[in-house]
Amino acid sequence: MMYFAEELPMQWIQLENALSVLKDDSKQNILSWQTCVELAEMLSIKEKELLPFLTYQHKIGNIIFFADIKEYIILQPDWLFEKEPDLEFGKYKTHILNVMEKFDILVKPKFIDTNNDSSLIPNSYYMPCMIKQQSISLDIIKKMFQSEKCKLSFSPWLILEFQFLPLAYFNHILFYYITRYTVCEKAGQKTLYRGKTLVNLDKTGLRKLCICFSKNAIAFQVWTLSDVEDNIYSTILEELCKKIEELKERLRQSISYDIKAKCSNGDYSNKEGRMTFKELGEMCENGHYLCPEHNEMHSKDDVEKTWLQHADIVSRIVFELTNAFIFYWFACIVVK
Repeated sequence: MMYFAEELPMQWIQLENALSVLKDDSKQNILSWQTCVELAEMLSIKEKELLPFLTYQHKIGNIIFFADIKEYIILQPDWLFEKEPDLEFGKYKTHILNVMEKFDILVKPKFIDTNNDSSLIPNSYYMPCMIKQQSISLDIIKKMFQSEKCKLSFSPWLILEFQFLPLAYFNHILFYYITRYTVCEKAGQKTLYRGKTLVNLDKTGLRKLCICFSKNAIAFQVWTLSDVEDNIYSTILEELCKKIEELKERLRQSISYDIKAKCSNGDYSNKEGRMTFKELGEMCENGHYLCPEHNEMHSKDDVEKTWLQHADIVSRIVFELTNAFIFYWFACIVVK
């Protein structure tokens, strides 16, 4: 049967109608996996065929379902996010928390334990609205982690400049980094603020990544007390671009951005001085360019050999991965 230009099995339509009855007539908000399996069997749908059906229903926004936490199916997506007295949080606590993690509404942070290893603290979460620490200047944060005998080195800024950056991307990207890496800490104070954070890139604490958000832009800067591997910049750039492409598909929003860089002493929030790889070539003469923010000459190698030399390669990789994913998705949704 053709359904909104997609060829789907007839049983899928019947099962969708059955779920609609539970949602609309019975006002049921959540359904157990076992009950759903039994309902599907009544319509001659085997358990192994149920997963693609529920995944498709989640994709088009009818339900909330994740195959790796399939104990329950949330029939009413709004039910999860509205302050309703019948939420029954205690009964479904574990599943609701897992779903909220999937949507990056909550995140389990990493901390450093006494063995200098990263670990998750059970029942501990971050929530965007609960990050109460006001943003402070980068100069203050820098002073926390360096001294006269221990000076930090700072890479040029990597800046992804968007035509428009929705708030949802801000939270998703921030949470991605504070779960993947360990948030830095000084005197019991974690460097997690509104609009910026500092994380350790490895367990030594010698290499850190500063992440800052400004109007329609995300900025990254590597802070080091020791040498870094040559591929660290391409790895960070590729990782970030892949995450954004994943979010574009997941949030169903078409956004575009330019990969830019600016000098290490520049103000990441100031658009002046940001440049793409192409713009760097146009501005450069004898290996140097005039920095408009500081009105002085800078070496092109600083921004080119860290971030910008990788921009075109990373863009092609992300483009190919996106096309492959789109092809795979369209191949999967035509079920015969």
